[in-house]
Amino acid sequence: MVAKKIFTALTVFCALAFVGCSDDDEKTNEKDSQQNGQLPSQLNGVWIDESDGVKLEFNNGNFVYYESRNWYEYHLVGKGTYTIINENTMTTTTTHIHGDYIHDYYGDYFDGIIESKWYTKNELKTALASSPYGQYVDLTEIDELFVPTAGVYSINGNTLTIKNTRIGNQELVKI
Repeated sequence: MVAKKIFTALTVFCALAFVGCSDDDEKTNEKDSQQNGQLPSQLNGVWIDESDGVKLEFNNGNFVYYESRNWYEYHLVGKGTYTIINENTMTTTTTHIHGDYIHDYYGDYFDGIIESKWYTKNELKTALASSPYGQYVDLTEIDELFVPTAGVYSINGNTLTIKNTRIGNQELVKI
């Protein structure tokens, strides 16, 4: 049961954070820069979706994902890397999940086990397995959280639209 709750919540996080992007206004420049191995600079920055309490930071191939429980204070969830594989597709790979995210949802279960720090896949699996609830955690579900994911994006002005089959469309505004 605990593993199912963790997997469900983290799957939503992965679907939101790990998707792709494109810019209609600068497609030619974007295509040229991507062919040279560069990432689109207009993706860099902080993007929020206040209706869902989501905040994403993109910075030259790295991202950090946050969620808000109260729409004004964002909490760390995960971080990783992204690459642009064509002019409108991004592949993202989670490299770390933050312990505070586990505590936001499941604090009572993992008190004293999960600390307020970044966890790699192996570190998270070890910490969860060593908890009193470790026998109920399906560690193969944790593996799925770290599998690279591709999606489509577009940037129009200061709006980033993410299209993913798990969550549908999501619009974030650059702040």
